[in-house]
Amino acid sequence: MFCNDGICEEQPDAGPECKSDTDCPAGKHCDILAGKCVANPDGGEEPADGGDAGTDGGQDAGGDTECAVEQVRDCGLTKVGECEIGVERCVDGRWSGVCEGAVYPEDEKCDGKDNDCDGETPADELDQDGDGVSPCQGDCDDSDLEVHPGASEITCNGKDDDCERSTPDGPDLDGDGYSSCGGDCDDNNPEVHPNAIEVSCNQLDDDCDPRTTDNPDQDGDGVTLCAGDCDDNDPERFPGNTEFSCDGKDNDCLTDTRDDPDPTDADGDGYTRGCGGDCDDLNRDVNPGASEIQCNGIDDDCRSATPDDPDGRDQDNDGFTVGCGRDCNDQNPAINPSRQEITCNGWNDDCNDQTPDDPPDGDGDSYTICGGDCDDANSAVNPGATEVPCNGRDDDCNTNTPEGPDLDHDGASSCGGDCNDNDPEVFPGHPEVCDGKDNNCDNQYLPGEVDGDNDGYMVCNGDCDDTDPNIHPTASERCNGLDDNCDNNVPANEADNDNDGYRLCNGDCRDNDPQIFPGAAERCNGLDDDCDLVVPAN
Repeated sequence: MFCNDGICEEQPDAGPECKSDTDCPAGKHCDILAGKCVANPDGGEEPADGGDAGTDGGQDAGGDTECAVEQVRDCGLTKVGECEIGVERCVDGRWSGVCEGAVYPEDEKCDGKDNDCDGETPADELDQDGDGVSPCQGDCDDSDLEVHPGASEITCNGKDDDCERSTPDGPDLDGDGYSSCGGDCDDNNPEVHPNAIEVSCNQLDDDCDPRTTDNPDQDGDGVTLCAGDCDDNDPERFPGNTEFSCDGKDNDCLTDTRDDPDPTDADGDGYTRGCGGDCDDLNRDVNPGASEIQCNGIDDDCRSATPDDPDGRDQDNDGFTVGCGRDCNDQNPAINPSRQEITCNGWNDDCNDQTPDDPPDGDGDSYTICGGDCDDANSAVNPGATEVPCNGRDDDCNTNTPEGPDLDHDGASSCGGDCNDNDPEVFPGHPEVCDGKDNNCDNQYLPGEVDGDNDGYMVCNGDCDDTDPNIHPTASERCNGLDDNCDNNVPANEADNDNDGYRLCNGDCRDNDPQIFPGAAERCNGLDDDCDLVVPAN
C-alpha cells in the first residue's frame, strides 16, 4: 500500500510478502509497512540508496528517506488475530528496514487462535461444547460435552464417546452379527438375535421380539401352544373344548374322543348313524345317498332340502300342506283333514267326501239336519212339532219357545226347579243368605233367619232382641238401660245405680242416693232431693 493524496492504494507491482529486503527478489525491495515486495523506484536491481526500502507517509522507507535519530515508525501487516504491528527505527538518518516486534500471518496451528490473521478463527479450532478438545484435535462431536478423545466408551448410547472407531458402541459377544445395541436380547447365545425364527415353547425369546411370544395363542382361544393347543391357528381346537361331532376336527385335542359319536351302520347301507347322517339306520333304503320318494311319509334321502311333499305350501298355517297334507282349502285354517265335519256350514271341513256337509233325513220326519231338525234321530222333534213344556226336549227346534219359561230371568225355570220364578234371588244353586228366603230352593233356612218381632231384622243379620220391635241394628238409643241399636254397648248415662227407678239420662241428679230423684219430696237436708236444681232456702 502507498499513500496517494491521502488515499491508501495498492503498491504497483506488489510482490510476495516480506519482512526485510532479503526476502525480496532482484529489482524489488520490502515495503515494511505493507509487508510486500515492491519494485525499486528507479527500476534497478538494488534500492536507490543501496539499503532496505520502506514507506513513510507515502515515501519509500529506505536509504533515501530522511529520519531523525531515535525516530521510530509502525511497521508490519496488521494487528488482527495473532498478528502484531512492529516498529522500524531510524539508524544514521535512515530507516533500518527491520520491523522489530512485528508478528506476521502464519498457517493455522489448531490452537484456537487466528494464526493467519484473517479475522476469523477456523470453526474446527473452536471448542463449542467446552470439553477441552476441538474438532481439529479429534473431537468427533463438538456439540456433546461427553464425546471427545479420552472419554470412556459407554455402550449402546448411540455415541462414539472416545472418538475411537476401534472401540464399538455395542459389542457382539456371541458373534451372531447382532450386538446388544442392535437388539440382541441375549448376546451370549448366538441362536438368539432379531433375525432368528421364533421357536415356540423353548423358553427363549429367539427373535428378540416380545410380540412373537415363546408361548403363543395365535387363535385367541385362551389356550397357548405350550399348554397343549393341538392347532393354535384354529380357535375351535384346544384342550378342554367340547368335542363337536362330525366337523373333522379334534376339538378337545384328545385323540380318544371320537369325531363320529355313533359309527353304527346297522342296516349296512354304508352310512353311519352319526356323521354318516343315516336318519333311519334300520332301513337300507333310507340314507343320504337314496332318492327321495314323494308322499311316502319317509325322508328317504335324509335331506330336508328334497321334501317328501311335492307341494309343501301351507298358506293358512294349519299344519297341512296342499300336497301330501291334502289340504283341500289352503286359504282357511279351519279346513284340513284333521277337522271334524261341521254340518250345514257349506264347507268340506275334513276334506273327506265321505262325511257330507248335509247328511240325509235320519228319522224320516221329512226334516234334515240342515233343514233345521235339531234331533234327526227322533221324528217327534223337528221344526214343525209343537213344544211340550217340561219334557226335557226342544220339540220345535226353536230356542225362542223355551221348554219352561224363566219369568225372573235368573237362569232357572220352574221345570228346572226354581221354587219362586218371580224372584231372581231364588233358584237352585243360589247361595243361602240371611233374607228370610229359601234362596237355593232346598226348603232349608239359615239359623236365626226369622223376624219374630216384624221389625225387618232377624237374628242372623244382627237383631239382638227379636222379641222387641224397638230393638234392632238401626234403632235409636233410648233412656231405658237397654242396647237398643244392638251395638253391644249400653250408654253409661242409662244406668240406675241406686235402683230408685231413675237414671242420669232421665234426670236423676244423684244416682248413688235412692231418695234423690225427680219428684222426690224435699227434705231439710241441704240437698236438691227432687233434682229441680233448687235447694229450698229454709
